Amino acid sequence: MNLLVAELWRFASRRIAKATLIVVLLCMTAGMAIAALQSDFDPASRYESYSEECFRTATVNAEGEPDLSSCTSVVAYAEDDRVDLNDLDGVLSATGVLFMLVTILVAASSLGAEFGAASLSTQLLFEPRRVRVWVTKSAAVAIGSAAITAVLAAVFVGEFTAVAAWRGVTDVEPGFWGDRALDVARLGVAGTLGGLLGFAITGLARRTVAAIVVFIALFIAEPLVYQVTDLFDARLPLYPLIAFVVNPFRELDFRSTDAWGMTSLADAVVVPIVWIIGLLALTGWQFRRSEIR
Repeated sequence: MNLLVAELWRFASRRIAKATLIVVLLCMTAGMAIAALQSDFDPASRYESYSEECFRTATVNAEGEPDLSSCTSVVAYAEDDRVDLNDLDGVLSATGVLFMLVTILVAASSLGAEFGAASLSTQLLFEPRRVRVWVTKSAAVAIGSAAITAVLAAVFVGEFTAVAAWRGVTDVEPGFWGDRALDVARLGVAGTLGGLLGFAITGLARRTVAAIVVFIALFIAEPLVYQVTDLFDARLPLYPLIAFVVNPFRELDFRSTDAWGMTSLADAVVVPIVWIIGLLALTGWQFRRSEIR
């Protein structure tokens, strides 16, 4: 337990972690401030909105127009740029990808800094059992990545809700907040998986830059590989992880233009987990057998 606490403290005290978190929080706050200033509507563009079902069931009068007198209308505006709380699910998914990239960067730089500063050899003097050290570092990265994602998501949801309450629309359907809680939980899992993936790749390369180059290469190469061969369809790690964040997971065809390559929520989370387990095992074996300076 003491070793885990020490690793968590080391992970949280990294300057790159603090700086990245502060920059992202400031950017989110600035973005929501701009959205608040632009949140407005034109009262003159007011009109009555009716549901599609109302139009289907309405009778037609002598002029050939539907009789909507028995329908309940909803006031809407043709020119309406207000922040709508109902849009939080889509916006949260999009920003969730950014949160996941933050955890990848922080986790990769955390381990890369230890290799670069040659501090691992000093740590092994106090705890020579390398497997235990590697497992503890992995656990600290998982916990730290989940915490980073939770903080970013909570701040974003709070700011979005505040702007919608101040200058937007806050009428939501029943169960809205329960669904958003599940979305935040899913972002936390994605952040954890992203952090572990960045940590594992950095463990192989022993350089933060190498890990970042690998992720950029995956982002560019995965769609090309999918077009060339069916062998790796939805079996490389990055796009399934993105799909886990952004897809609504209804009936999605891998070859469709909509999906990020996954047809189910289970597929999207299992593929990255398999890669992470394999890479962590490989890097753990390398960490145990190789010389650490």
